[in-house]
Amino acid sequence: MHMSECCEVSNTNRSAEHCPGCKSRGKSVGLLTLKSLLVPYALEQLETSLSYFFCGTSECTVIYFNERNVFRQDDIKVPCRCAVIMSPCNCSEIMSLWDRRH
Repeated sequence: MHMSECCEVSNTNRSAEHCPGCKSRGKSVGLLTLKSLLVPYALEQLETSLSYFFCGTSECTVIYFNERNVFRQDDIKVPCRCAVIMSPCNCSEIMSLWDRRH
């Protein structure tokens, strides 16, 4: 699988681009990123027909979101605020960082 596939985004609902926590505009994130980073119980809530967004605001508790779902740190396998420094599409780099720490 290529990195471009990691970053592919499904149909976007523009009204859902703003974080429900801090109201800042999120960055589109591909489903592969979410499938790689969400813990099992959060994966069960993942709706693959919807677009998802990443909130990079360090003070906000929301990490990924759309119009129906919100995923917070407890829903993510890695400490996700490190992703603020990286692109939210670098799922392989984030998982590599996590593997080195644990």
